[in-house]
Amino acid sequence: RFAQKMIHTMFDTVSGKKIAILGFAFKKDTGDTRESSAINVCSTLIEEGAKVHIYDPKVTKQQMLIDLEGHITDSKVLEKLPQLVTVESSAMAALDNAHALAIMTEWDE
Repeated sequence: RFAQKMIHTMFDTVSGKKIAILGFAFKKDTGDTRESSAINVCSTLIEEGAKVHIYDPKVTKQQMLIDLEGHITDSKVLEKLPQLVTVESSAMAALDNAHALAIMTEWDE
């Protein structure tokens, strides 16, 4: 639902747009992604054609891809998933030239 609101706010399309995602874990100070809302949000945005740039200081790209692969049903999107997901080394890098921002996990920094 949150991802759909984002898409609607962006004139009903995120195709080709850079979306910054801050936080992927289900809560701060952990790398645990079980039941993280970021998984559903990112999956929806990716299936709609967005390029997500994620910053989370504790979650690895490998874990993010595993979680996203379990939620994306389009086989063509799955093939390109590593190119559609960029894991950034800082929040500022994720935000650089982004069309939108979603803060998914509260981090102290």
